[in-house]
Amino acid sequence: MRGGWTPWPLVVVAACSFSPGSNGNGSGDGGVHDGSGSGGSGSNRDGGTDGNPNPDCSFSPHVDVCTLGATAGSALHIDGAYVFDTDTGTFSPTSPPGDFTVHKAVAQLHGTQQVTVLSVASLMMDDNKHLVAEGSLPLVIYADGDMQVGGVIDASSHHADPTQYAGSTPCDGGDARAGGNGDPSDMSQSNGGGGGGGGGNGGHGGSGGDANDSHGGAGGVAFTPTPPLEILGGCPGGNGGVSFGGAVASGGAGGGAIELVARGTIHFTMHGQLIAGGAGGDGGGDNGNRDGGAGAGGAGGFVGLGAGSALMLDAGAVLAANGGGGGAGASNPGPAGADGGPTMTPAKGGKGAGNDADGGSGGAGGQLDGGSPDASDDGGAGAGGAAGFAVIHCANINIGGATISPTFMQD
Repeated sequence: MRGGWTPWPLVVVAACSFSPGSNGNGSGDGGVHDGSGSGGSGSNRDGGTDGNPNPDCSFSPHVDVCTLGATAGSALHIDGAYVFDTDTGTFSPTSPPGDFTVHKAVAQLHGTQQVTVLSVASLMMDDNKHLVAEGSLPLVIYADGDMQVGGVIDASSHHADPTQYAGSTPCDGGDARAGGNGDPSDMSQSNGGGGGGGGGNGGHGGSGGDANDSHGGAGGVAFTPTPPLEILGGCPGGNGGVSFGGAVASGGAGGGAIELVARGTIHFTMHGQLIAGGAGGDGGGDNGNRDGGAGAGGAGGFVGLGAGSALMLDAGAVLAANGGGGGAGASNPGPAGADGGPTMTPAKGGKGAGNDADGGSGGAGGQLDGGSPDASDDGGAGAGGAAGFAVIHCANINIGGATISPTFMQD
């Protein structure tokens, strides 16, 4: 392994023009740099102008990756299935061949969310291989040269999976993008709890389904401004309102956040994917006459691409950050909502049985908001999570036949 870590100001989405010049020390000797970087006072954060003030790094307007220094040596070659942890800066089960440096806890040019930067000379990912990004920090992969992606780079969350994927966040501390919990039932009510509200991000989360006197949770709000000035994961859906003595139906986690930025060209072949979908919510529980409300879908996260020379997405390539579906309301235990997938099709909510309400669908394609389910006489259904963000920053773009969901924004 030749690897490393450093913290700095950063966000990733690149412009297709830059002035040639020095790009760091180019030592290529690897190592983990943790909090000791010299390139980011953060003076432009929180209200500064959009774009990178460093003209040599205009391909990366949210993060001044150039101040981190280039990684010299051989291309990082993703030739199998790997997991990269953004908190520890390590690969498992082993490191892929090639040279890399890890910069941890890097500050973005805007906002307070730090990221981990995986710096390489160039990136080669073979067809149908898989790189999963885990951890509490979003991931930025920076190549001083070119990138070719033939496999799946994945920060998607999954139903009933407690793993935190690359910046997927609990959105606590008053983040208005978080979906609200449904109201619980109580002994005076003949039926169940309300459904959870969908997580918000690129759009609004849906409103949770009502159940008799128990109201569904409010949907999380959309992030502003757009395109976002910082890289953030999606927010979770709200939990279903618990029935008397019953278990909680959990909302799905939001998708993580990944951006790829290269000084040269980024090329996604027909099998290349960059995905960060939100997870589906739990179905409502069954507890006699007091059925618990269902969990809501998590919002899609953030996927971004920035290239200094050109960006090419072949037919079949995928760039997706879709919201998860809400769980079904239930007089019997209801099915969970589907996870946000690598398609233009919204994730389906869980299918309610009989008179039970279906969960809301997740945001996808041109429909950014999560779906709001109908009211139910039993436990309320969970709402759908909003779509996240797909952001591209490059003047020379060829995306013929690629799947991009939600509709991409050009920074």
